[in-house]
Amino acid sequence: MSKIKKILKNILIYIPVINYLFILFNYKIMKIDLSIHKYKIGKMLMTKNNYQIYDRINAGKITGLDNEMNYEYAFSKKIIELADKNKVFFDIGASYGHYSSLACKLFKEVYCFEGDPLELYFLKKNLKQFKNVKIINKFLTKNFNIDKIIKQTGVIPFLIKIDVEGDEIQILENCQETLKIGPNFLIEFHKRKILNQNKNDSLVIENFFSIFSKNGYRLKFNGHHDYENLISYGIPDKEWNEKRPITNNFAVLATKI
Repeated sequence: MSKIKKILKNILIYIPVINYLFILFNYKIMKIDLSIHKYKIGKMLMTKNNYQIYDRINAGKITGLDNEMNYEYAFSKKIIELADKNKVFFDIGASYGHYSSLACKLFKEVYCFEGDPLELYFLKKNLKQFKNVKIINKFLTKNFNIDKIIKQTGVIPFLIKIDVEGDEIQILENCQETLKIGPNFLIEFHKRKILNQNKNDSLVIENFFSIFSKNGYRLKFNGHHDYENLISYGIPDKEWNEKRPITNNFAVLATKI
């Protein structure tokens, strides 16, 4: 029965009027006038669940959102610091477009990768104001990976943001050519989810990080979610450190030495 429901959901979500009503009644459609640090993004649509990270009553109470209404403070700051109007940004796991919309203001071109029909609905609406964005309706896997995309398009990314809810390890499998080219990576690392998927085999995680060191990358970490001062006092972790956090959810910055 659940399989049938999933099939019906995927069919309905591509019929415009039914699609809208389905999302409205099942997920709610919220609107927010978004700014990320000093950059004004404009009106964005999202589900009620995603809206939580922009709701002031949640400041300092939910992971990632500080008292100043900055979500993932250090992560978004790093995108701004690395921005280059002549370079390309890859957003892998673009969701409804929080970081894609910021990147569209900062980079020459933005490539968004998202395979979830619900997220795509919002992503397309939120990014229609930008002319320098391409949306790829597909999840990345170890087979349809960054190496393959670069080979097919000839596009070389300067910064690759990855937030795929625990699938980040397979995203970088079979990506030796990309690692040789040496783009920068910003990764949302979901330690608990990865361990659950791999029967608590911590070697899987060690192998993932060793890929970067073997290819001449320097790694830095930020505890932008599981950070005691954020949850207790609404103060974000603004620093990037070389010591890997022991928490379950943290940010990773990988740059070529």
